[in-house]
Parts: sequence; structure tokens; C-alpha cells
Amino acid sequence: MLCSTGHLDPDAEGERSDMDGNRFQFCRNAWMGSPSKAGTTGKEARWPSLMKHYSPTDYVNWLEEYKVRQKAGLEARKIVASFSKRFFSEHVPCNGFSDIENLEGPEIFFEDELVCILNMEGRKALTWKYYAKKILYYLRQQKILNNLKAFLQQPDDYESYLEGAVYIDQYCNPLSDISLKDIQAQIDSIVELVCKTLRGINSRHPSLAFKAGESSMIMEIELQSQVLDAMNHVLYDQLKFKGNRMDYYNALNLYMHQVLIRRTGIPISMSLLYLTIARQLGVPLEPVNFPSHFLLRWCQGAEGTTLDIFDYIYIDAFGKGKQLTVKECEYLIGQHVTAALYGVVNVKKVLQRMVGNLLSLGKREGIDQSYQLLRDSLDLYLAMYPDQVQLLLLQARLYFHLGIWPEKEGAARKERKPVSTENLSEVISWNCRGEHKEPTVKPDAFSYKAQLLLVPLRDEATAGVAGGWLG
Repeated sequence: MLCSTGHLDPDAEGERSDMDGNRFQFCRNAWMGSPSKAGTTGKEARWPSLMKHYSPTDYVNWLEEYKVRQKAGLEARKIVASFSKRFFSEHVPCNGFSDIENLEGPEIFFEDELVCILNMEGRKALTWKYYAKKILYYLRQQKILNNLKAFLQQPDDYESYLEGAVYIDQYCNPLSDISLKDIQAQIDSIVELVCKTLRGINSRHPSLAFKAGESSMIMEIELQSQVLDAMNHVLYDQLKFKGNRMDYYNALNLYMHQVLIRRTGIPISMSLLYLTIARQLGVPLEPVNFPSHFLLRWCQGAEGTTLDIFDYIYIDAFGKGKQLTVKECEYLIGQHVTAALYGVVNVKKVLQRMVGNLLSLGKREGIDQSYQLLRDSLDLYLAMYPDQVQLLLLQARLYFHLGIWPEKEGAARKERKPVSTENLSEVISWNCRGEHKEPTVKPDAFSYKAQLLLVPLRDEATAGVAGGWLG
């Protein structure tokens, strides 16, 4: 067997013929490339992007892996080529992807072949690239949506806010190479900078003893304060993170990978970054679903005592980590709010707020006529709240307006509980065969105009969206 570092297992090496050894070396090089020798240039790898899926400690039969990858590539290209013969409109019906879904073998190999098609040089095979992009978009969104649904089934005390935010990021940007591992690595590098600053403040600070991936909460307020001071210096003075006041209504402000690249965001995305770093360093900050401006709260009361909203300091990560009192929070948004809005919220509510913001932005950006952001945010919202009638109606109006049937609706609808409302069944007859049916009401009953898509949502689950709680 060959390990993923490309070396033969010593026990097996002597048993293979030179021909077998050459085959294995060739197959290994398809992933890793051939090493360069003195005076020569090594050969580039054929599928280098696949190496991230292998662990250096695993043993891999590269010959078998090569065969499976090669077969998957041929099958993927065969299906892509068939799309131009089967579909003549811009939108592919949901049953059009069934061939891809039914293929046997690792999905990563099919995706890798589609990426290879997209990366072909120049203006070659444009039709193939067009359909490869659609298939890749569909495959990745299906996988991400399934991962998100599994994530939402975690117990309430499972507080991986960053993981949930990354799923949203991935779903809205399925063609980008976004992973929780990469984003966490970038955050870890920020944590290292904070530790370096913290060491200058207090060389014996307990946070400095935390190992990567391990942390515990620090109870002393003074020690927590030192961490927050170091964080504010690194994030806002050294790395120049800041709230994006100039381009506030930009969806990029909500995608965690873009927040890290551009070093800017809106209150909720900046707060999630701040919260993640603080918790890794032992400061137990909590998310607060404050109207119009997402905040974090930092407990100042003694552990085990009854606390009220005045026992917390509220942190504005959008405003360079400024620490606020209750009264200053009200000044921040210019209105008095009830005590309930200062309470901590769980992961699902945080993600609801993020998706609600994207939904609001999707309605703003509808002028591009594709409504892609609105479509994606509706998918995400309905994954969390599948029985929201007004959102189902909005989705029905949207797809009717665009004259398409959603690619993912077939799989999604099987998991969705029936909604007992005559209005929904009267608006449009759903099917997943890619065939248009006449609506069960007269066309005059609803307009084709995009204004219909912007009807405000008024139910409790979408109360932040309708109320303009973008932040």
C-alpha cells in the first residue's frame, strides 16, 4: 500500500514488480506531482485539490484511487455533455440532476472533475462550462443544506456559532472554496496575535496556557478585561478591522470568509468573529439579538446570583469593541426597548437573524432580475422554519415570476411537512417534473411584477426582517 505521503509500505515494497511500482508512482503523481530532481523541474499534479481530503497518517492504495477518480471523471463529463442535448432553456428542471445524484463513487471526485471543466483555458467548451457550473452549484448546495439541517438538530447547548455561519456562507457561495477548517485557521492566527499582545499585558495570564482547540472559561473579571483589551488592540488597531458604514447593505458583509478577507462587516458578522475569538481565550461572551444592531454581552455579576440586564456590559463589535451600558444601548438605536431584547439567544436564532438579513438584502437586490440571493436566503430560512406559510408563498410568487421550477425543490419538498392552508395550494400547483402547469386561479389574481415579491413579512418568525433589523 502507498501512504498519502507517497512512500511505499516497506513490507509491500519488495513484493511488487517494477511495473506495479511504476503504476503506483504514476497514480501517486496524479495527486501530488512528481518531485523535482537536481537540474530538473518536477511534474505538476493532475488533481492537486484532492490532497486536502487525505490525511498524512492514512495509507492509500493510489492505484485504486486513480481508477475510481478516472471513472468518476469520465461519468461526469458524459453527463455534462448530455445536458446540452436534453435541455434548451436557461433553467434545468430538478429531475435533470437525477443522473448525477444516482452516480456511485465519492462525490468529491465528481465535483473535482466539474471544477476541472470550469478551469479549462480560454473560451473552450463554453457549453460544457455552463452546465458544469449549474451541476456543481446544485450538488454543493444540496450537500450544504443537508449539513445545515443536521447541524440544526444539535442540542440547544451546542454553541458553534461560527460553524452555522460558515454553512450560510457556503450555501450562498457554493462555487467558492470555503471551509470551516480554513476559516478557523485564519481565526487561530488572530488568536495568536492576541496572545502575543496579552503576554505583554500579563505574562502569566491563564489564556496563554490554552492549547490549540482547547479552552476553558476564565471567571475573574480583571483577567477577562485584559483579554478584551488585547483583542481590541489586535482587531481594530493592528489588523484594522472595522464596521462597514460606507457599504452597509452589501451581502459580502455577512459572509465570514469575506469578513476576514475584507476586514469589515456589519454588527452580526463582526460580533460572531469577536465572540469566537473571545471564547477561545476563555471569555464567556454571549450573543444578544438587539434590534437593528447585534450586540454581545459580558457578565459583571457574581456567579450563581440572580442577574438582570444591568449586571452586564454590552459590547459593540461593529463599533471597535466599545463597551456600553443599557442606557447607551438605547442611545445607539435611538429608542427604548424591553428587557427581553437584552437576553441571550441560541445558535438557531443567530442564524435566523443572519438569513433574515440576507433575505432583506435579496429583496433590495432584485433589480438584477435573477433574485439569486433571495432564492438562496429563502432556501436557508425554510430549512430552519419549513412551515412558514408566508415564506412559502413568497417562494411560490418568486418562482412563478421567474417562470422556473427550483432545482432543489424536489428533494427539499420530500422532507417538508404539508402546510394546511388553502391559500398556498391556490397560488400555484407545485411539481418537480420540469413541466409548467396552469395556476389554479386566474392570472389576474396575482401580478407578474417584481413588486409582489417585496410584500413585507409579518409573522413572528420573520419579525426582524420586516422590522428592518439589518445588523
